[in-house]
Amino acid sequence: MNKSTAQFRERLNRRLGEKIFLDAQKDLIERKLDRKRTVPVAATVLSLAILASPFVSITLGVLLIATTFPNVFAIIIGLVMVGIGYFLLPIRHRRLEGLLERSELPATFHLLDQITDRMGTEPITHVMVTPDFNAFMLHTTGKRVIGIGAVLWRATTPEERLAILAHEVAHQVNGDPARSGLTGKALHTLEGWLWFLEPDADELFAEIIMYFPFLIVSGLHRLLLRLIFFESQRSEYLADALGACVAGVPASLSALQKSMLGERIAVARLEMHANRVPGGLALVDRFAYAITGIPVRERDAFIAKANAEKLTVDSTHPPTAYRIAFLDLLSDADAPVFGPDELRDSDSELEGQFAKQGDNLQREIQIEEGW
Repeated sequence: MNKSTAQFRERLNRRLGEKIFLDAQKDLIERKLDRKRTVPVAATVLSLAILASPFVSITLGVLLIATTFPNVFAIIIGLVMVGIGYFLLPIRHRRLEGLLERSELPATFHLLDQITDRMGTEPITHVMVTPDFNAFMLHTTGKRVIGIGAVLWRATTPEERLAILAHEVAHQVNGDPARSGLTGKALHTLEGWLWFLEPDADELFAEIIMYFPFLIVSGLHRLLLRLIFFESQRSEYLADALGACVAGVPASLSALQKSMLGERIAVARLEMHANRVPGGLALVDRFAYAITGIPVRERDAFIAKANAEKLTVDSTHPPTAYRIAFLDLLSDADAPVFGPDELRDSDSELEGQFAKQGDNLQREIQIEEGW
């Protein structure tokens, strides 16, 4: 996500965040929180037009090559158009790398199966391990993928990990229009266009050529975001509620508060030197310690300041202060108990994957520093 999009989301949060929170709170009290609402017709129509754009680019590129052959210059332009169109295809049309299956992570999938059974939704088909301080849920054709960030996992307790997984699985239930359906795919396509068209300050000629198309695509992106923003943010509260029903309110609150400390990892990275950076799990744990090693008083002060300023985990989520207030309204009585052995087994089998991510991080750091 580019900087201007994040800033736009933040402005929407400042303007609409409290209203969305109060609406979700009202739905919770009236037991209507799981009620799904349809997105505006305008958002659906706009999404269909956006999703057609990669196919139009590919078609025009092929036609250009076919009608101008053997003109080398035209062929190059045509190939570029085909390449751009392929890059911007909805993710369902592209191959995903690094997906892990049940046979590779049996304990983790057993845990995920219990979560999906509890929520009454379809089982997860694949897991993707990344080096990040993040987790995500990804839908593609025939695949339901949970992303697990190595640093996030190692920086959290078993109970918090369960809360994080449950929150992400809940995105399969809550119908978030920014993550699924036509609107979710359209946003992904627009973000690809923005990445391609974003002006480069080092290339003045390219910047002039790209600037006008960039403004058009940026305007469409903001329009679609605005059309679905209310329902998208409301679905985050539903994911919090569903996650808390699985992991319990205390673990959900603790995981949410810890997720606010991510900027500490960037500070830890600045303090590292390529010739002294360990590899494997040791590097992942060093980044994780940037979160777990914060003195309690400093951590509490940071979280209090973030809540007072209505900061968010990232620009796609509601202000964390509102999410905490919302979780405080939930009852913890019905949260099921997951045995420690299940959580421990999942942790053990993921260590090898996390070590690979640590090695990748080590190489990236060394390359960045020219070492």
